[in-house]
Amino acid sequence: MRLIAPERAGFPADLPHRLDALVRRGGAPALHGVVVARHGRVVLEWYGGGEDHVLNTPLGHVDFGPDTPHDLRSVTKSLVALLYGMALESGLVPEPGEPLLTVFPEHADLAADPRRAGLTIGHALTMTMGLEWDESAPTPARPTARSPWSWRGTAAATCWSAT
Repeated sequence: MRLIAPERAGFPADLPHRLDALVRRGGAPALHGVVVARHGRVVLEWYGGGEDHVLNTPLGHVDFGPDTPHDLRSVTKSLVALLYGMALESGLVPEPGEPLLTVFPEHADLAADPRRAGLTIGHALTMTMGLEWDESAPTPARPTARSPWSWRGTAAATCWSAT
């Protein structure tokens, strides 16, 4: 991902200093990191440190960075919905009323289950699919298994590599 100076991207030149000041005065407690990107270029990438936990299990002090796993969970839902809306506006994805399994042809066998056959993209976006989910699934606190909500690597690079 290419870097660009904040002022060249339409932000104040002192954007990194403003963020540092906000964090120092306690205005963003427990902030793990911030990535600001515009037009496919990173304007700011900042990581902090502090106490962290996963599923109410304390991890102690963590110095966050681009390779630190983050327990994202519900944040992921919001980001996916935001990106989906942008892609929908650009005509890159189907309407929310479309069957969910049409965008995952590799899972066509799931349509044999009538509970799944009627699920739409909208159900997935609004978390109204009605399917059971095992909350004890792997998390960053259990690193022996892959977690669906653990995000490693530069956040911006991960975002843009999917588009």
